[in-house]
Amino acid sequence: MRNFLISSETLHAVRIWWKTWRTFPVKAWIYGAKLYQAGKFEKAAKHFEKGIIQYPNHPARYAAQLDLAYCHFKSMEFVKSELSLKEIILAYPKLLEAHLLLVRLYLWTGRPTLALTHVSLHIRALAYSPELTTLYLMACIEDGTSGYLLQEAIYFFTKRANIGQITSGSTLDLLCKTAEAMLQHYFGEETESTKNLNQIVSSGCPPVEAFIQLSYIYIKQLRYEEALGLLRRALRASPRNPNISLALSRCYLSIKAKESVEYAIQHAMSACQASGWLSNQALWVLTEAYIQQGNFIDAALVARKALGDEGADLLKDKKTDVLESSGILKKSGTDSSRLDH
Repeated sequence: MRNFLISSETLHAVRIWWKTWRTFPVKAWIYGAKLYQAGKFEKAAKHFEKGIIQYPNHPARYAAQLDLAYCHFKSMEFVKSELSLKEIILAYPKLLEAHLLLVRLYLWTGRPTLALTHVSLHIRALAYSPELTTLYLMACIEDGTSGYLLQEAIYFFTKRANIGQITSGSTLDLLCKTAEAMLQHYFGEETESTKNLNQIVSSGCPPVEAFIQLSYIYIKQLRYEEALGLLRRALRASPRNPNISLALSRCYLSIKAKESVEYAIQHAMSACQASGWLSNQALWVLTEAYIQQGNFIDAALVARKALGDEGADLLKDKKTDVLESSGILKKSGTDSSRLDH
C-alpha cells in the first residue's frame, strides 16, 4: 500500500502546476528545480534539457528553458546561456526576465556594447522596466557611448519614476542611485558622485556596481588603499564577479610596484576565467600586466586571443601604443593585427 501513498508536498506541487499551467508536473523539471536550489547547476541543467526534449510543446517549456539559461549562467557556460536566452526571446519577445538575464550576462562578461544594443532594440516593447532602463544607462556609461544612444538611455532612465513604485532602500533603488552617481561622474561632477556613492556603499544592501564605480574614482585620485578596501568588500559579496577582479587588477597595475604586478596578473586571470574568456577588457588588462612583468610571450598570446574575439577595432588608444612599444605588435600600414613571435 505504501507505493500508492502520495506525500502532501507532491500533492501541493501538482496543485500549483495545474493552477499555473493546466497540466501535471514534468518530473525532470521538478528534479531540476530541486538540484538548482541545492546549487548543483550542471546536474540541474541536464534535467531541464531532458524535459525540454521530452515535452517540446509543453506550455511551461519557456519557463524551463529560462531555468536552463540560469543553470548555464551559474555554471559559467555563458555561450550556452546566451543562446538559450536568445531562443526564448525570439519565441517570447516580451518576457522581461529573459531580457534582464541576457543584459546582465553581457555586462558580467564585459560586453557592454552588446548589452546597450539589445536594450535599445527591445525597451519600447517592455513597458520601460525600471531595472532594464537602469542597466541600459550603466551599459552606455561603461561603454563610453555618447550621442543618440546615451541620450535615449537617459530619457528612459528619467521616466522610470512613472513606471512603478520602487521601494526606498531596496536593491533596485540603490542600483538606480548608483546609475545616477555614474552619470554625475560621466558629466564631470566628481565630488557629488563620490559623495553619493559613499552613501550607497554605506547602506544596508549596496550593489557591487557602486563599489566598483567608487573604486575607479579612488584609483584616479591615487587613493589605492581605499579602492582596494572597497573592492575586497565587493569581492566578499560577489566572489566570482569578473568586473570586481578586473577593477582589482587595474588598481594593482596603477600602483606600479613589483609585487603589485603579480597581484594584477592574478586578478586579471580571475576576471578572464570568471567571464568565460569573453571579456576583452580583462584580456587587455592581463596583456598589460604581463608586459609590466616583462613576460612578452604570454602577453602576445593573450593579445592574440583578444584580437580574435573582437577584431582590429580594439587596436586603439594606449593598447596599440603599449603593444607596439613592447615589440609585441608590429607596426604595419596594411595589417595592424599581426603579432611578433
